[in-house]
Amino acid sequence: MGEIKVYAVDKDQAENAAGLMLPQPAEALRKGLPFFRSMGFAEDALIHPMYYVGYVEDLKDRDKMPGKISEKKGDILPFSQVGDKMLKAASHISAKEGHPMPEGGILSDNVDRDLSFCAVRDGKIQAYVTVEETEEDMIEISSLWSGLDNPMELLAMLMDLIEALKKSYPPETRIVMLSTDERVDKLIDYLFRYAEPRSFRMAKISNG
Repeated sequence: MGEIKVYAVDKDQAENAAGLMLPQPAEALRKGLPFFRSMGFAEDALIHPMYYVGYVEDLKDRDKMPGKISEKKGDILPFSQVGDKMLKAASHISAKEGHPMPEGGILSDNVDRDLSFCAVRDGKIQAYVTVEETEEDMIEISSLWSGLDNPMELLAMLMDLIEALKKSYPPETRIVMLSTDERVDKLIDYLFRYAEPRSFRMAKISNG
């Protein structure tokens, strides 16, 4: 019987499985998986970190959310309406807590400032979500961080994001999102009706 050998889609994922330099899901989906599959590999066990793939048309509508979602204590704003100083401060806290970041950080030119949102309270960012357009038919929710106590405030921010995505992209546009733990799994399952989990790990049977 051959030996099962497991490979990461990206070497950075293998070297930094619990760090901040995780490969971006869209990059893995576009380049990593097709290459490994062509070489006879298949996805291994779904362990974190992993990512989900869904479509804009599968995003949950606001009218199907709990009524308390509107009970927020601060403002929800796109990055384009927030200063770099506030974004840097939030980014520093997020990185210190060990949350994955977009390549180049949340101030990267790749981050869409009109589609990335943050929850602001008392002049400070308490949560944010970033969006990057990777291809014409694919977008990536590349990071999500929250220091909010009330989960309804987080959902309110994400619903503003969902509404903006539905206005900006056709229904068949793919969305990929990184998940680092079971809490994010549950959030994705709640907001994306048919999102499918994908593994960063690939494996095949070796006869050697």
